[in-house]
Amino acid sequence: MFYRPSIREVNKALAALVDIPRPDTDNEGDPINGRSVLPYLSHENAQRVRHAEELLYKYTRNWDGQPDRRALNTLGRHGYDASLDTAQYEPDKLAGSVRAGDWYIDISDELSIGEDD
Repeated sequence: MFYRPSIREVNKALAALVDIPRPDTDNEGDPINGRSVLPYLSHENAQRVRHAEELLYKYTRNWDGQPDRRALNTLGRHGYDASLDTAQYEPDKLAGSVRAGDWYIDISDELSIGEDD
């Protein structure tokens, strides 16, 4: 059965990210769920990030895995800059993010390009 979280659940999860402090590493401009940030967060904050990431992944996609434009527009109406589109170099994958405060969370499918940066 296809489960989609509500916008209330998503709002609550995103609001919990806003006050997470940026770790003292070279991570300016990196996503909160990226390799240069997530491992340096407290266990509690990392759990909040993973929860938000999971909800957003489900919320922003239709049952067939394609971007849900209505959900993305709803995020925008709630004050979150959200995007999810076909990846530039891998047309069978999606790339996107959602901004919450000073953070953004990557909601892309796993991409093979650039993984060994």
